[in-house]
Amino acid sequence: MWFADVETFRDAEDQALASNFYSEKLGEHRVILGQLISRGKRSLAAAKPIELPADFSSFSIDDVRATVASLETTHRCQHSRKMDGAVGARVSALFDVEEREN
Repeated sequence: MWFADVETFRDAEDQALASNFYSEKLGEHRVILGQLISRGKRSLAAAKPIELPADFSSFSIDDVRATVASLETTHRCQHSRKMDGAVGARVSALFDVEEREN
């Protein structure tokens, strides 16, 4: 179920980007992303003490771990504080971007 929710979330990201509504959805994006990360981490914590047979599921613990890492990377890139000062200004100038307000 969690993997299906992650897939739905990623599809919604794609749709928001394609329709130019991504910036308007950032608040909602952050909340849902945080919930998915939390649920994935709870799944990892619950799965560790139990040794499941290899054929129990088509997904492995490593799949969950990698998906959580991907979601955390998205959170870090989209919602964490960006570089400040001279370094931030140089990076922004290099990529010709403006810093957004959080």
